[in-house]
Amino acid sequence: MSKIEYIINKAVKSILREQEAPAPASKEFNNAKSDSGDIPYTPAEKKFLGKFDAYGSTNLGIIYSTTDIGFEEFIARSGQALNLTPGILLSLWKRKIIKIVPYGGYGRNNNATIELQLSLDDIKGFGAEDQAAAEKKNPSGAAAPGGGIDMGGAPPTA
Repeated sequence: MSKIEYIINKAVKSILREQEAPAPASKEFNNAKSDSGDIPYTPAEKKFLGKFDAYGSTNLGIIYSTTDIGFEEFIARSGQALNLTPGILLSLWKRKIIKIVPYGGYGRNNNATIELQLSLDDIKGFGAEDQAAAEKKNPSGAAAPGGGIDMGGAPPTA
């Protein structure tokens, strides 16, 4: 296990012990087994993986620090929008479905992002609900003013 994997594992386990607050009814955080025997994801995991499908990207969010505080901040900031809890993050990371990778940048920038380790074709259809909601909000297909959902980017400056 590499140093970054050890740090991530330790941080996420720490978060799991400290929190698992009840989620709002509108989000799917239920980690019951999936109805279909051929799909290895819980409903909550499918909803999170659907964000990759909905945005057509293999990367989501920006984690400002790969420490326990950095992961807590990321989940507090983007968890509800991405349907992400510490349990979902840890489960998918341990099964190597997602990976925490450097985001890139200048100097000592230690930002990271969540990278999907599957093809977008493997999760096709998981984000249909999010795509339909986005199209309902903006039927023209153009980007929403202000960029739409907060996927964990830097806060706006005044």
